[in-house]
Amino acid sequence: MARRQVDQNPAFLSLFSAYTGGPNSLGYKYRTAITETQASNPMIVCTATYIAIYPGNGQEPSMLPFRVLTKGFIELTAISHIGPAIATLAQMKAHNKDWKTHAQELLDATRAVKGANSESFWKDFVAGEAFVGREASIAAMTNYACDMTIHFLETVLADPDKLTARFVQDTFLETPLPGWNGTISYNKIMIATFFLNGLDSAYRMQNWFKQFNIDWKNAQVLITGQVGRPSAGVTFSTNSIVGVLTQSFPEFPLERLYIAPHGPAPEFQNGTADSLRPYESQFRELWSSLLAYAELGAEMFVGYPAFKIQENIHPVINSSTTAVSELPKITAPDDWFSMITRLRVTLEDARQTLSACVTDYAAQQLYENGFDLAKVTVTGLDGYDYVSGRAMT
Repeated sequence: MARRQVDQNPAFLSLFSAYTGGPNSLGYKYRTAITETQASNPMIVCTATYIAIYPGNGQEPSMLPFRVLTKGFIELTAISHIGPAIATLAQMKAHNKDWKTHAQELLDATRAVKGANSESFWKDFVAGEAFVGREASIAAMTNYACDMTIHFLETVLADPDKLTARFVQDTFLETPLPGWNGTISYNKIMIATFFLNGLDSAYRMQNWFKQFNIDWKNAQVLITGQVGRPSAGVTFSTNSIVGVLTQSFPEFPLERLYIAPHGPAPEFQNGTADSLRPYESQFRELWSSLLAYAELGAEMFVGYPAFKIQENIHPVINSSTTAVSELPKITAPDDWFSMITRLRVTLEDARQTLSACVTDYAAQQLYENGFDLAKVTVTGLDGYDYVSGRAMT
């Protein structure tokens, strides 16, 4: 639809354009000046599928595939999403919609995954560095998740009256069906798979950044384009990439990170320097335009309270907590109340992405353990015997 034309007074239009009227305007020239002063700093650009770095000082740009472009992300998330999928079947039934067709499709897909799953699949096909030494446990967990899902779906297809939201919560998410040969709930599997994805992202990012010797105090970080659903990831507290960066590189000042959900996010066919190079000026100009406004505020209103990014906003909760406005703080690897609450919040809060429910915690654990994967406790996986279906004590 074409923009509607309105009558404008030439004198007022000229005054308006003097500041915001294009390449020759005062505002544009100021943003250009800011861009030039920042040109030698490392520029990091993150989208839903990759991280690009422009090191500055004439160094060649580079790219790291991220999330859906990495082996393991889809495989683990497929298992994670079984929980919401089962719950959605109950909601479809409650709305008198066809749920049996989808239940059968989910059953068939789960059986296929069970057939494809093995320790060698995770070791040789997925081959994630962050998963080394845990492939047998991941395979056992995947097998357990599939068996549990198959049994539940066969049960409700045989007796549809059982399929209610409360039945899903009581006999699948919280505790397996009575008579099931395991006691590990699906909630714990969801947390484990999301944690593994977060651990992999943090580990790969940390290793990749090492080669650039980044001056984090002067780094420019831009998160651009849509991440997850259209309303998700637009704030510091709801963007999973922010969580991984701040937990992995605590020396990086958040004031130098900007989120541009409507910014450019080109889909590169490859990660060559030639494909990345043409976009550097566009990314740097966007980042600098945001800094320019921030600098104006600081200089124009001296003596008034300054804007400061609130950090460590995760509230500590307990069994008496009835509502939260942010993801709660996870106090320990067995803080299940907080972690399951995070699962709920990521669904109810449209700003969140479900897969990010424990991403920041995984990155934090990796950092606090000196980036030693063997020392990290993978919540919901380590300490659980998925062959027997029981926690190890």
